[in-house]
Amino acid sequence: MKNTLDIMVLENNKREVERIQEILAKEGIRCNCISVDSKPEFEKALQAAEERRKRIRAERALVKNKEKFRALVETTSDWVWETDLNGVFIYASPKVMDLLGYEQGEVVGKLLFDFLPQYEKERVDVFLKDYNNSPRSFRGFKIDYFQKSGQSIAIEISGMPVVDEDEKHIGWIGFNRDVTERKKTEKVLKKAFEELGNRVEERTSELIKAIGKLAREVEMRKQAEQALRESRERYRDLVETIHDVIWEVNTAGVYTYISPRARDILGQERAELIGKSYYEQLPPEEAKRIYHLLKGQFAEPKTIDLIEIRQTHEDGSTVFLESSCKPFFDESGKLLGYRGAYRDITERKRIEEAIQKSKAELQHLSSQLINVHEKESKRIGAELHDGIAQTVSAVKMRAEVALMQQKKNDTTEVKASLESIIDIAQGAVEEIRRISRNLRPSMLDNLGILPTVSWLCREFESSYPLVKIEEQIDLKEDDVSIPLKTVVFRILQESLNNVAKHSQATLVRLSLTRADGRIDVTVADNGSGFDMKKVLNDEKPFRGLGLTSMKERAELLNGIFLLESHKGEGTTVRASWSAHG
Repeated sequence: MKNTLDIMVLENNKREVERIQEILAKEGIRCNCISVDSKPEFEKALQAAEERRKRIRAERALVKNKEKFRALVETTSDWVWETDLNGVFIYASPKVMDLLGYEQGEVVGKLLFDFLPQYEKERVDVFLKDYNNSPRSFRGFKIDYFQKSGQSIAIEISGMPVVDEDEKHIGWIGFNRDVTERKKTEKVLKKAFEELGNRVEERTSELIKAIGKLAREVEMRKQAEQALRESRERYRDLVETIHDVIWEVNTAGVYTYISPRARDILGQERAELIGKSYYEQLPPEEAKRIYHLLKGQFAEPKTIDLIEIRQTHEDGSTVFLESSCKPFFDESGKLLGYRGAYRDITERKRIEEAIQKSKAELQHLSSQLINVHEKESKRIGAELHDGIAQTVSAVKMRAEVALMQQKKNDTTEVKASLESIIDIAQGAVEEIRRISRNLRPSMLDNLGILPTVSWLCREFESSYPLVKIEEQIDLKEDDVSIPLKTVVFRILQESLNNVAKHSQATLVRLSLTRADGRIDVTVADNGSGFDMKKVLNDEKPFRGLGLTSMKERAELLNGIFLLESHKGEGTTVRASWSAHG
């Protein structure tokens, strides 16, 4: 409480003032009298005092808002900056140290171009001239920076024009985001997809738009009020447009503020969250984990970086968040709570899981290929041993007999032996052709897919006379590309093998058609079928049925593979590709 009080009085009220001074003196308060000659002067002095009170009040509000804005800028994981029209840095947030390795003072006053590699300067110069000529906001502009260490770093830039009180364009404000890890993740994911035959589409979508810094010093009350309004508007726009959720909690962990983005990420309106503890929004086990992780933080407040949180969306789905926050205090240094941001990393977690799954599938596929190769080698070896080898042995024995008969001058028997060798040799030739056709029928290359499918059906019916095949071919030879011909043949071949080995069917309906811009293959039997749920829940689905290789072959050319089966109701295999490649 002040012990001295200034009082303005009119000249003719001095006696009344003396009486007031005596009363205040008893309370230990000294009173200074400022004499004015007339009432207008009195009112003018009173108005000046009121103006001064309003200006001080506005300036205090501006200072408080700047402190809140500064805490937000220092909490976000992006580098916030401001430049003039020539690209000279006027401001750089502390995050520049994490991105480029420079202190703030090493950046402020330098040109943007001082931190760019030579191959980026011309492109950025054209970009800056274009936007200076026609000022407008921009986002997602990607360039490479040089770090202090000399390393290159990929940066995504978003920004907006800065204007003065006369709406004159005077510079730019925005933020830079490190997307190096995102680019590395995309590269790893792309490589994994290529190894799997482009079976998984690359999805990357990163998050993040903008947070920027606004603040200007003003000396006059009107300028202070205008700066305060502009600062509030800019703060609200930034908070409400960035992809992160900005929040504030008190020392009890209760939300005192949360940005509108919470509706998109958490599925709840701001009004539903403010006044509630953030622990209430977490699953019980996750709440317990976060509680133990943050235990003691309020006793010794400090900045908390990049905590992963698993939260349940309003629709029941799981959302993964990355959180950073910083404590804030009152003027006496007392902790008031924490301010921070949530970043939705659900998509990133999904990509990481997809990479791991892709690696596992690749390993499984490699193992399957090795097994198939070994089985095929074993089958070919057995056929060569049981067929060709025995035939060659018979030729050898007949030739030896012919030689012995020749020594006895028995020409009739020699001729008979040689003629029998010709028959045996002809059988060997047919056996070799049969093995060759099973490996890859030459007619597929020479005649095309349609004659080959007809031949495959005849061969099957010849080998399995109890099974009838109904063919439906409704396309032209030129409708099927050369790579697709091989895939179609192998799927049909493997499907018929499965019918022979497993189905106990008596009828197979085989169709190869073109309709609605797609090429479709269907093999349906009336056999015993199987329990799809049991097969799909198996640790290695389709093992022993050859369906994995069919699925891989179909998807290799961006096709679709479907399997339908019910116990006692037969099995249907379908594959489909775009007719336009």
